[in-house]
Amino acid sequence: CSMAVVTCSFRNGGVAPHATGKTMDDLSAVIRFVREKWSKNVPVGVVGSSSGGYFALALVRHIGAELSTQHHANDAQSLDFCIPICPVANPGKRARYLSSCINGTAEEDGYAFYQTNKDVATSIQSAQLSFWEKLENAHEAGNALDIPSSVPTLMIIGACDTNVPPQVTSGVQS
Repeated sequence: CSMAVVTCSFRNGGVAPHATGKTMDDLSAVIRFVREKWSKNVPVGVVGSSSGGYFALALVRHIGAELSTQHHANDAQSLDFCIPICPVANPGKRARYLSSCINGTAEEDGYAFYQTNKDVATSIQSAQLSFWEKLENAHEAGNALDIPSSVPTLMIIGACDTNVPPQVTSGVQS
C-alpha cells in the first residue's frame, strides 16, 4: 500500500473572504494537482483541524457538487475519504457559542465546557468573522454542510473542547 501526504497553504480569512471563492479554488487546485501527480489508484482524502476541518467538509461537498453537474464521468477531482478533526462544522453556531462566552452566558446557554477567557473568545470570533464577513454567511455555510456526503468521513470531536464544542458539529455528526 502506498501513501502520499500533501500539506498545503491556501488563502482564507480576511485576505480571501468567503464570498471571493478563493479558498475553495485553492483547495480544488490542490486536489487536481494530487490526482494528476499520482495514479488514480492511490486513495486521496482530506484532513483538517478546526477551521481546516470545516474546509475539509466543505471541499468534499464542493467537489461532489462539481462532479454532479458534469455531463461525463470525470473523477479527476473525486475524494476517497475525509477526516475533519474538531471541525468548525457550523461557523454560525460557533459564532453564537463564542458570543455566549464573550457575554458570560455560555453555561446558562447550555454549554458544559466553554472558553472562559473572553479575550480569547473575542479573538477567535474576530478571526472567524474576517472570513465570513457577515453572520448570515456563516450560518448559510454551516447549514450547507448538513447535507449528507457520499464520501466516507471520520469526524473526530472533543467532548470537552472549549474552542469547538460538540454543539457546533451537531448537524454533520450523522
